[in-house]
Amino acid sequence: MKIGYARTSTREQNLDLQLDALKAAGCERIYQEQVSGAAKDKKRPELEAMLEHMRSGDTIVVYKLDRISRSTKHLIELVEQMEQAGVEFISLSDNLDTTSAQGRFFFRMMANIAELERDIIVERTNAGLAAARARGR
Repeated sequence: MKIGYARTSTREQNLDLQLDALKAAGCERIYQEQVSGAAKDKKRPELEAMLEHMRSGDTIVVYKLDRISRSTKHLIELVEQMEQAGVEFISLSDNLDTTSAQGRFFFRMMANIAELERDIIVERTNAGLAAARARGR
């Protein structure tokens, strides 16, 4: 089953563009909510419901990556959760499609780049702390 997820950050924003695109992509069920994706303390009940109800063989479709996640780390975690459940992922505007070998390769490259970025930040932080300690701070 193709399952869509649409989100806007505020109730004043309109979901129509996303809903039209998801319907055109063949989504049979569309979860929709209007809550900020950036607020870590806010729950997204429709996203959580979709993740609970997805089944092996399903495909999750979003209009754009920033509709489902605001950070690369969170996106990778979501797609890994989908992958473990046997669920594919498609972002229409970003041409990301894990149903193909090339799409899975591209996503894994994105994940590796994000991991590299995290590792570099840790290395820089540790180097900065060591330099501060060497100066007695």
